[in-house]
Amino acid sequence: MADTREIFQDPGVVALYEAASRGDTAQVKALQETGVDIDTQGKMGITPTLWATLQRDALALETLLSAGANPDISDDEGHPPLQWAVRFEDPAFVRSLLAHGADPNARTHLDDPVLFVAMDDDAWNHVEALLDAGADANTVGRGGHTALTRAAMDNQFDRVRYLLERGADPTATDDTGGTPALYVQESLVDPTSPLAAARGDAKAALEARGVTFPVKRPWER
Repeated sequence: MADTREIFQDPGVVALYEAASRGDTAQVKALQETGVDIDTQGKMGITPTLWATLQRDALALETLLSAGANPDISDDEGHPPLQWAVRFEDPAFVRSLLAHGADPNARTHLDDPVLFVAMDDDAWNHVEALLDAGADANTVGRGGHTALTRAAMDNQFDRVRYLLERGADPTATDDTGGTPALYVQESLVDPTSPLAAARGDAKAALEARGVTFPVKRPWER
């Protein structure tokens, strides 16, 4: 990882970041009063907030956010701080960003919701934190997928039930015409495995929300 001085050309911004890394809120504010911009974008569009996230420096991140840093500014490639934070096991980064107003519906550089990044990393504690902060359970990403269609496609049947409980739309349809119910129905699962029981529970949860099985296959219509 690059050194802070390689990211920020302005020595004032370097000093501000170093103060934040020490947890020196007074010095951060003093530097702001001299005109140092806490949201300066340095190399590759990285802000001090994003830099603290990339460095996994929880103290610097919390200090910057407490001093008024914008939690949502993406770099030049479109990576918001939350996109990185949801990939960390330590919940402090997601917690700090959301507590200071980060958009739980932030989009990644690929125009998927950060919710999907957390799902892909099986970081369901972060998924829960994002939903608790107001993330839309029905937000749509590439391919027209929602969190629910993705979970169903991946045979994450326990997650299908969870997302339904969190308000996911059981009738969501992706760009291929696939629905959560279709993916649950068509999943290849050993009928003697525990996954089969989980699929049965997911099917029951969908039926409880008005879905009728068997589901028509789009290619047979």
